[in-house]
Amino acid sequence: MSSFSSEIAKVVAGLRRSADPHAVASSMASVETGAMSVIQRAASRLRLRLRQPSGSAARVMARFGAGRDPAHVVAQRAYKRLQELLGKLTSNSGAASEATANESVELLASLRAFVGSKLEDAGSRLGKPGEHPDTLGSGGWGDDRSKRGLTDYANKALWMGVVGAAMGWGYPNSARHMLHYLKNSGEKIQVDVDTMLTQIPKLREWLEQVVQTVGLDTERKFYAGGGSAVVTKLTGKKSVVVAREGDWHYALGGFTAWYTGEARAVPAEPEPRGTLRLVVHVYDRYDWDKGKSVTIRGIKVTDEQLGRLHRVGLAREFDVNGSSSPLEIPWTFGAAIALPGAQQP
Repeated sequence: MSSFSSEIAKVVAGLRRSADPHAVASSMASVETGAMSVIQRAASRLRLRLRQPSGSAARVMARFGAGRDPAHVVAQRAYKRLQELLGKLTSNSGAASEATANESVELLASLRAFVGSKLEDAGSRLGKPGEHPDTLGSGGWGDDRSKRGLTDYANKALWMGVVGAAMGWGYPNSARHMLHYLKNSGEKIQVDVDTMLTQIPKLREWLEQVVQTVGLDTERKFYAGGGSAVVTKLTGKKSVVVAREGDWHYALGGFTAWYTGEARAVPAEPEPRGTLRLVVHVYDRYDWDKGKSVTIRGIKVTDEQLGRLHRVGLAREFDVNGSSSPLEIPWTFGAAIALPGAQQP
């Protein structure tokens, strides 16, 4: 468990020194992400059934001295036990069991609530948000910072755990975007549009319609010009494309797509020939709009739940953009224009 032992040490040290709750919460979330990844892998490998935590955090943490000993001592003992449990789940000695996995889940939830309760008072000491808050999606970043409490820290830690689980579900882009949101920087990130074109059927359908329409238009211009060579610069109008399922549904949902490039047509025998050179661009705002919801693995999650993290300053919405590699698409006049790559997504 050395991969996040240092983060455990930061949580314990932060509780001992009453450090900035942002830093402690970030370390706590990193621990939870790593631990949940271990638990999920063990559950998948051994076909273990994981139960929901009981919610008896006070009872669980009392075993480690909560209510009697200093918070950092209690946390240190509990995290030590967690590491023992995770060690069993990663061993090949047969020590892993359903009871071990579920004790780990219960202890993680209890630690989340315990550490979060210690951060609540410290959080009230933080100053006001920056002078230029975001104004899109769920509202301005940090507008409700004064209302931040235990539930918000616990909610952030919970979603950090979901990041690890999403990787196990085969949703790497969803996990990447959620993690970036929770890291709270607000910086824009790039997406791989080449991959999107192979994995999002609606985006590929949109591009197929684009090339057919632009190709026909190029043929008309060629004939209208008396059969002379034609070169046309292209900037397509922006369209909304929706990823309706899978990884990209949770990573982006609906997003904006457009294209730039050029179309060429030249005389040839037996038929004139054309070439499209296109670059596909996408943009989205990763935000959580009030009144909307999404269902993840059968669980309905409202945008209000995740948007609140932005408003209390524990997560931050951001811009997503990207451009494809240049696409060169040749065709013979009168024939359908085929996109590069014979296989369909």
